[in-house]
Amino acid sequence: MNDLDGQNPNGNEPIIGSAVWYGRDMVHQTDWIYSLSDIEVEEIESAIAHVRSQNLDIIEVRKDDFPLPTLYRMLARARQDLVDGRGFYLIRGMPVNRWSAEDIGLAFWGIGRYVGEAIMQNRKGHVLGHVTDIGVNPDNPRFRGYQSAAELIPHTDIASDLVALLCLRPAKSGGLSMIASASAIYNEILYHRPDFIRELTQPFHIDRREEVPNGKAPHYKLPVFNRYH
Repeated sequence: MNDLDGQNPNGNEPIIGSAVWYGRDMVHQTDWIYSLSDIEVEEIESAIAHVRSQNLDIIEVRKDDFPLPTLYRMLARARQDLVDGRGFYLIRGMPVNRWSAEDIGLAFWGIGRYVGEAIMQNRKGHVLGHVTDIGVNPDNPRFRGYQSAAELIPHTDIASDLVALLCLRPAKSGGLSMIASASAIYNEILYHRPDFIRELTQPFHIDRREEVPNGKAPHYKLPVFNRYH
């Protein structure tokens, strides 16, 4: 249940639906967590072997090249929840400790093909990257925060509609990820400070941090909140 009821005096209506959630409620629910069975893991391994037999480079692998005859149903439900539901989903049980780095990449990529289309993530054109500390200064615009050990402020990965992360090994310390409902945040701001909503729905200049596509400016305009109907 949403904490906010009714309509704001400013005239903007609060967002309703499953995209509005609070962490205190999610900790008591488990329908956003899916644990892979041994049979489903074997299905993924069979799909990896199929890709190997076709001698395909990972970038060439499409959904049809990575057959998941039963697991695809769960992935379809996950995609529905990601796009039109609460906006996040957790899959547990990937046996990364026994797979090679190449097989881990293939599994992650192949599963991802059932959920969306891959896009370029950085100036080098990578579509599959690593979140790891390589000792860079996160304040240097030539680098990204995920390449350092610095704590990252809450942010949105705005280059894509969906973001997927696979944990290869837990950090010795820190390394925790936090998520929040943008819709719930919008509602809270709307309820307490509707004047902020007027500003946050106007375009802001966003720095590309020197990752500028050909023909584009080093910055672009985007509102903090942009309602989608």
